[in-house]
Amino acid sequence: MKFVCKAVADVAFIVDSSGSIGRRNWVKMLQFLKDMVKAFNVGPDKTHIAVVAYSTGLNSSLHLTDSEVVK
Repeated sequence: MKFVCKAVADVAFIVDSSGSIGRRNWVKMLQFLKDMVKAFNVGPDKTHIAVVAYSTGLNSSLHLTDSEVVK
């Protein structure tokens, strides 16, 4: 997939990681997130991505300031 969105933005995904979502749906959700991230031109001076997973608490998995690109 090529970049679809050329705008520079801060994008945050909030993800339910509780057991109620089920393993099969978790895999589908992760694939959806990967596909969404690929649509943006991610980088230090470009779009920033954050992922926050929640269950009984919060887990900030990927911060807006991280320089690694999700693959």
